[in-house]
Amino acid sequence: MSDINNTKKPDTLLDILIGVTISVIAYLIVWFVSFGRIHITYFALIDFLVVAIAVFLIVKFYRIEHRAAATTMLVLMSPIVLVMLIMGSCGLLILPH
Repeated sequence: MSDINNTKKPDTLLDILIGVTISVIAYLIVWFVSFGRIHITYFALIDFLVVAIAVFLIVKFYRIEHRAAATTMLVLMSPIVLVMLIMGSCGLLILPH
């Protein structure tokens, strides 16, 4: 009966490494897209897709008890979201009226 409740705890160091790796990949994608010569609409859509995938993975990691990976990703992905919000507000300010 004791084997039923024998659940393995996730490795915290591995979870942090997973969270950092996924966040670095997201940063690289956003960085390469931002310096490319593509239309701003496609740039915004690709950035939105990167953030949406990251949020999906954060929620997934929380649900499967990999809280260290989810928290690491949450902390490291927040600057990308902040930059996207600033770019959106600045884009609205310079629109022709």
